[in-house]
Amino acid sequence: MQEVQSELSGLFAKIDDVQSRAEDTEKSITVMTAEIKKLDATKRNLTKSMTTLKRLQMLTSAYEQLRALKSSHQYKECAGLLAAVLQLMAHFKSYRSISQIAELSKSVADLQRELLEQICEDFELAFARGEVQNKRATLLEACAVVESMGEHSKQRLINWYCNTQLREYRQVFRGSEEAGSLDNISRRYSWFNRILRTYDAEHAVLFPKEWIVNEMLANAFCESTRDDYKGILQRSMRRNDGLQPDVKLLLSCLQETLDFEYSLERRFGSGDQRTSLDSQTSATKVDRHVGFSQAISTAFEPYLGIWIESQDRFVIHANGCCD
Repeated sequence: MQEVQSELSGLFAKIDDVQSRAEDTEKSITVMTAEIKKLDATKRNLTKSMTTLKRLQMLTSAYEQLRALKSSHQYKECAGLLAAVLQLMAHFKSYRSISQIAELSKSVADLQRELLEQICEDFELAFARGEVQNKRATLLEACAVVESMGEHSKQRLINWYCNTQLREYRQVFRGSEEAGSLDNISRRYSWFNRILRTYDAEHAVLFPKEWIVNEMLANAFCESTRDDYKGILQRSMRRNDGLQPDVKLLLSCLQETLDFEYSLERRFGSGDQRTSLDSQTSATKVDRHVGFSQAISTAFEPYLGIWIESQDRFVIHANGCCD
């Protein structure tokens, strides 16, 4: 028994020694693992810092190149470089609390505004000097730069073009009572058809096809013309000479307008069937299609009741004659 007890004591001592060593080993492994995790975190932070620094260097270099290209009006190169600058700038949104990054961000925004102003000025000068055909390649490349700037910049350029093309129209047909009367309604549509032909022949090459500038131009014309008609029709309904409004003229103008809308639908829209006076028996039977249908003719709707009243009077008079 003494021998067994002695062996057991030695065995327990060995077990305690192994357990103590195991605990020491576990502590060492824990320390080593913590050091490895720390090293991994340090490595990740260092890699991220190096990547950020590299992007910052690329952004700074691209910004300086873009400034130089802007000064020389090299828009083809500017388009790709501006897209790269804006993409790189997006990586630094979370760093704008740093003064240097905030200053660089402001410089990029200022350069973008200056570039847009320069492009708009190039368009204005080309149109004012009659150099559109000579500058068409440069202007088309400038549109690629505007595309990189976003929808707001693109819309500004399109609005400028539409306003420029419609300036004469608004001056002539709003500034002259004779030209702006219902009697000259066909002149309005002839004038705009001429503008569309000019666009097809000379200006279509200036803008990307997907911008649908000609459709935007047609929309602007319709909005302006509709507003004109509302004023003209209101004045014609408030005649002080005691005469009834000219119903035939009103219907003739409406039919010309429907024909014009149909021509625009055929060119830009979904090809819906034309709305005609022949198919209308009341003011409520005006078909409402998408696109250019009723883009202008809606101004006539409040006055279609005059036509209905004239038809009723005609029927009553015809019945009276028969009796």
